[in-house]
Amino acid sequence: MPTNLTELVRLLDPRRSERSEVEQLNQRLERGTRQLKLAREEVATLRARIAASGLSEPITGLPNRSACLDAIDRTLKLLRHHPGHHMAVFSVGFERLQRVADVFGYPVLDRLLLEAARRIELVLGPSDTLFRTGETRLALIFADVGEDARAVALANSLADTLRQACQVDGGRFYLDPHIGIACVAGGYECADQILSRAVLAMYRAKDSAQHGVALFQERTADDVQRRLLLEAEVRRALELDEFTLWYQPVFDTYSNSVAGFEALLRWNHPRDGLREPSSFLPVAHEIGLMSEITRWVLRQSAAQAAAWTRKGQRDLFISANLTAESFAEPNLVGEISDLLMEFELPANKLKLEIVESTVVANVSRTARLITTLKELGVPVWLDDFGTGYSSLSYLRALAFQGEKLDASFVARMVVDSRDFGLVKSIIDLLQYLQMSCVAEGVETRDQRELLALAGCELCQGYVFAHPMPAAEAERLLTTSGATSVAQLTFS
Repeated sequence: MPTNLTELVRLLDPRRSERSEVEQLNQRLERGTRQLKLAREEVATLRARIAASGLSEPITGLPNRSACLDAIDRTLKLLRHHPGHHMAVFSVGFERLQRVADVFGYPVLDRLLLEAARRIELVLGPSDTLFRTGETRLALIFADVGEDARAVALANSLADTLRQACQVDGGRFYLDPHIGIACVAGGYECADQILSRAVLAMYRAKDSAQHGVALFQERTADDVQRRLLLEAEVRRALELDEFTLWYQPVFDTYSNSVAGFEALLRWNHPRDGLREPSSFLPVAHEIGLMSEITRWVLRQSAAQAAAWTRKGQRDLFISANLTAESFAEPNLVGEISDLLMEFELPANKLKLEIVESTVVANVSRTARLITTLKELGVPVWLDDFGTGYSSLSYLRALAFQGEKLDASFVARMVVDSRDFGLVKSIIDLLQYLQMSCVAEGVETRDQRELLALAGCELCQGYVFAHPMPAAEAERLLTTSGATSVAQLTFS
């Protein structure tokens, strides 16, 4: 038996019940349409107000931070009248752009930011708005994004779009975005607080574990505080000379004698003790300290090489791994020349290494620099060969004098004969091009024997020796009669 009048009507006239449900759906659709229309009108009004009041950033023409706060406040008022709707504010940071501006100039930064804005606007809806809230920062307001999961999915999709390479002034640049998300449902919050939450989440997104996207949570502020503390400590470490170099021997594959060293950067932290570079170099990259750290490492290595030379190690070479920031320095060649003169080092005793991504960023500039350095007498090597683009055209067109075979090749060649064949082919090609090869990450005797069979003349790895302080390295030099290469890197 039906328990109420509604069930009785449904039993007596099913079509009437269906019509009632359709009418309810139509009413909900009409309400949603009216709300969307109101949101569009609100955005149009806001844009007109921005144009009339000067609340736009002059270079890109985008609304500025004040306009962003105004828009958040207006959207909050709409949320109060429409429960169930969710607003999302994105803060999009491009920390790498500051280094681009320092090296290539602010016009290049502005053009890259305009390209980022163009890509973002392609995914914006009619009720969504884009703002420039800082020199290298954008903000987005999504008036009704739905649930938090949808906001995160949207941010991930946007980050993928922004990571694609940009071509500006003949150079290839990567934006490396970090997106922080602050979601709001109730509408009873402060606009400045919401934008600050998005910015805090953006700083949290810099953590590699977040893949460039982070949603604000209550613990986010604590994470950001720890991050800012680490940034301050890294700056202080450079000022107070807390960095140090350790050295890992590079061995001649056939004679088993020490050919030189790879100098590894370490941090003598006053509280935590000796810290590996992976714990602080990513932060140094992001806050723009890598060029200064590179200069420090070059100077320390030159001083150590000079000291070893005075003690009889006259054939010792030093190799410096240049980061993209240091390689882009306009006076790089002049600084290297001054360093050689100051420490009275012949140019052929300094070897520079660059990774493939640095080459790809600006091939023509890289070619000019390598040629100039070669004329100065300084050889340039390609580092971590095989981990990036591995274009053989770079080996032929650019005047590299050697390459470092990445440890991933060394690890695989023992397992699969095809990988050994690939390694041998690479070494044969390098020998044909009159280039040297150093194999990294050699950890077993089998790997060492296969590399010797493949014709690789230099190896380094734990099967030979672990990194050691300078004094211990010097004792090893004294007992082994090292005669060749000392390498310098930051990883």
